[in-house]
Amino acid sequence: MKKILGFLVIVIISGSCSSLSSNNNQQWFWENGGLEAARIPKNTVASLNSPNTLPPEQDLSLFGKLNWFNNLLSFFDLHDKLSYPQKLKLFDSLFAYVPAAPVNGIYRVVGIGEYFGNNKPLVFYVTYIAPPDDSPPGTVGVLGIVGNFLAIRNTQTGLTDFTYLERGSYYRLYWTNIGFAFPDNLLVRRSDLYSPDRIEQYLEEYGDTPYLFNVNAADCFINDQIKENDQCAFDLLTEAYENSTEPTVRLTAQLNLFKYYLYMDNFKEAEAALLLSAELLNEIENPDPSFRRVVYTEAATMLRMYRDRES
Repeated sequence: MKKILGFLVIVIISGSCSSLSSNNNQQWFWENGGLEAARIPKNTVASLNSPNTLPPEQDLSLFGKLNWFNNLLSFFDLHDKLSYPQKLKLFDSLFAYVPAAPVNGIYRVVGIGEYFGNNKPLVFYVTYIAPPDDSPPGTVGVLGIVGNFLAIRNTQTGLTDFTYLERGSYYRLYWTNIGFAFPDNLLVRRSDLYSPDRIEQYLEEYGDTPYLFNVNAADCFINDQIKENDQCAFDLLTEAYENSTEPTVRLTAQLNLFKYYLYMDNFKEAEAALLLSAELLNEIENPDPSFRRVVYTEAATMLRMYRDRES
């Protein structure tokens, strides 16, 4: 099946976790074993904040935070495991406060109880650092989320297997997800940064089916850090929706228009696009189950959280 749902993507990157190295075992987040040793009830969200004085909050776009968070929920299969209030608490714990300046090490730890089979919690360590030399132009800071597990793609199932890592072992193997903050309040995950090679790949892959190119390229343009690409995304999606004769392409165009309107801070149009997406889905005979999940779970959650956190 060709990829036409550019709606949800996540990248796994292994990186150096110096803030968690064994030389830092006495840091505040390890006191009394930290959240990793806490008895957190199953699916309950708990957090610890740094006792140090932190910079004021950075004003980052709500869309950038929700777009990243929605991918986390999908990647860890939390859409089905957590209630809406639990998702909201997890979002606030991870993204409600992002420092306006780099901090020295971890500033927040967030845990989800009994996520792993041995009743160990899923724990995220959150940090915000100065831009490394290889950061995209204009980057003002890098938000990092580090997990207490090893993530490996299972080549047989196509899924990702998680292996809990005991504290003090193999920190360089810890799962890491990062995003870049820009002066115009954008927050963009590394995997969503503008990539000419990715657009070229879509041209090669979908050259004979231009509207498939439209929906995939537009998804990249909505998520990336290049403001000039925003209008291009809208034009590509409008063209695909109005001219394609393929129902799934028209549905995908509307789902990405939903994202576009959220990105543009237009809740009313985003809501209308999602309602239209539901209508288009109901007109498709035997649709791929992923469409129903995106419309009724993932996009619906994004819209609801946007409403609750924008007000």
